[in-house]
Amino acid sequence: MGIFDYNGKLMDALRKFSDLVFYNIIFCAFSLPLITAGASMCALCEGARMIASEEEFEEGAFRTFWYCFKRNFKRGTLLWLLVLFVLGLLVAMWYALHLMPVGLQSVYTITLYVLCFLFLLGYQYYFPLAAAHEDLSVPMIVRNSFLYAVAALPQTIGVILVTGVFFYVTVVLNMNVFRFGIFLWCACGFAIAAYLNSFFFLRIEEKFRKIGGE
Repeated sequence: MGIFDYNGKLMDALRKFSDLVFYNIIFCAFSLPLITAGASMCALCEGARMIASEEEFEEGAFRTFWYCFKRNFKRGTLLWLLVLFVLGLLVAMWYALHLMPVGLQSVYTITLYVLCFLFLLGYQYYFPLAAAHEDLSVPMIVRNSFLYAVAALPQTIGVILVTGVFFYVTVVLNMNVFRFGIFLWCACGFAIAAYLNSFFFLRIEEKFRKIGGE
């Protein structure tokens, strides 16, 4: 089997990458009204999970995205509003840090970092869980997200670090590459992050499924 064979590994990788780019572009387009970003994230996670598990888009990639977007609009929106609310609190705490006495700043800083870390742990699985389980309420999604994060703590931390480093290098580190970094995120960054996270999500799902079957 040649390297450019249609069923070869290279062509398979290119097909997956093209699907991820397509999903990333749709995700960005559907997230332009900020309030719809949560439902769009659910659809992106569902598509990334299907690509990671090598499932076929029987009705086409766009129709699959649109169906998941509509199905998860309410829960996705509520989860997104929760995320924005928590982010707002963390930003307010960050600004409040500079108004505190010097003696309290170190303790307050540690507390803030711990809260940020806990938020990131749970956030990794909010939208994948919503997309995969239609019967879960928002409080159950939040609860199970932390269970998933603890069940795969090293992997979850790894995904957070990889995503954080990529974002820092492409957007924050050097303003000369800022525009190119924004282009990368708009072209494929969000989908690749969701794709990598899907592998851990699928493993944890299988782990909990086996426990539930015993």
